[in-house]
Amino acid sequence: MLLYDGPFSDGATVGDFEFLSAMEEVTREQAEAKLRAFVPVEELTYLGESHPEVDCYDFRIVSNGYSMSASVTKLGGEVLYLLPDSQETQVNLTEAELCDRARAFLISRGYGAMEMSYYSRYGGILTINYAAVQDGVILYPDLVKIQMSMKDGSVIGLDAKSYLKNHSARTLPQPTLSEEDALGRVSPKLTAISSRLCVIPQNRAEYLCYEISAANADGDFLVYVDARTGVERELMQVISKSNGTLVM
Repeated sequence: MLLYDGPFSDGATVGDFEFLSAMEEVTREQAEAKLRAFVPVEELTYLGESHPEVDCYDFRIVSNGYSMSASVTKLGGEVLYLLPDSQETQVNLTEAELCDRARAFLISRGYGAMEMSYYSRYGGILTINYAAVQDGVILYPDLVKIQMSMKDGSVIGLDAKSYLKNHSARTLPQPTLSEEDALGRVSPKLTAISSRLCVIPQNRAEYLCYEISAANADGDFLVYVDARTGVERELMQVISKSNGTLVM
C-alpha cells in the first residue's frame, strides 16, 4: 500500500467495494486489456490471482520504463493497485505540474470530479491524495492515492482501494448548521480561516461536516464540525515539512 499522511489517508472504509457491486466479472484477458488501457504497457507478465479483500488478477508490468506490480479486480476489471518496484531520485518537474497531471490522469480514467487533498514528496516521487467531489462536497472516504515520477511525470503508483470500496452517488443531507454557526463552534483558542463541506468516515459511518482550517501560535489545524449536529468530530494538526504535509 502507498504510504501518505493526509486527512483520512489511512483508507478508512465503510463499505464492501460499493463501486464494484453491480459490475460483471471479467476474464484474465479482459483484465489485461483494462490494465493496458489504464497505463502504457511495454512488458507484461501474468502472476496469478490474489485476494487483497477482493478477488484480483496480478501482473508485473513495465510502463514508461518503470517496473510495477499491478492488481486488477475480477469484478469490473478496475485497477486496484500499482506498486513501484524501485525509487526515483531525479527531479525535473514541480509539485504543481505533477498535481495537475495527476488530476487530469484520474479524470481521463473515469474517476470524475476530484479534489486534491495533500501531497508528500520522497526523493523523486510525489504521492498525492485525491478525493471524489459531489455537488461541491468533498468525499473523503472516496480517496485515490497516486504516485508520480518527478523525473518525467509518469504514473508509477496507485492505491484505489478506498475509492472502489466507497464510491457511489450519495444522497447528501442538507446542513442544519450554517457555515457561520459551524465557525462559531471552533475553540476560542483557534482562529478560523476558511471552511468547506465534506463527508468524512468515522466508526464505519459517514458524516457531513464543515472542514474548517484554523490556526494559533502552535500551528495549523483542521477542525471537522458535524453540519447536522454541531458536534466536533475530528481535530487534526497540520504539520508542514520540506517533503509535504503530515496530518495528525
